[in-house]
Amino acid sequence: MNSSGRFWAVVTSRFFLILALVAVIAVGVALVNGWRRNQELAKEIDDLRGKISSNEQKNQELDELMNYFGTADFMEREARLRLNLRLPGEQVVILPGAGDQADSSTAGGNTYEENWQEWWNYFFKR
Repeated sequence: MNSSGRFWAVVTSRFFLILALVAVIAVGVALVNGWRRNQELAKEIDDLRGKISSNEQKNQELDELMNYFGTADFMEREARLRLNLRLPGEQVVILPGAGDQADSSTAGGNTYEENWQEWWNYFFKR
């Protein structure tokens, strides 16, 4: 037998066929796993890009708020609301509002229930 006959005998043997089949399956599995991992990474990259753009937008909004908090208008508004300050020559007028009336009616209702509960507790729960 010459060398080319021996080569074809090895190539066509069942052992070589099974060995080649196992190698092809192993390469196929490796390719599928690599493709799947690539898809997962691409999805993760897209998610992270979305989070980056969202955080950049929030950062921009926070920068705008910081700029507003440094303005004289904001300082004056906060001084009026929190410190009850006023400008020279300015007069403050306090008017009763609808919020005050709602608070008093709610407080009266709670007082009646509390009073009723106190009497109930006095007579029946000693």
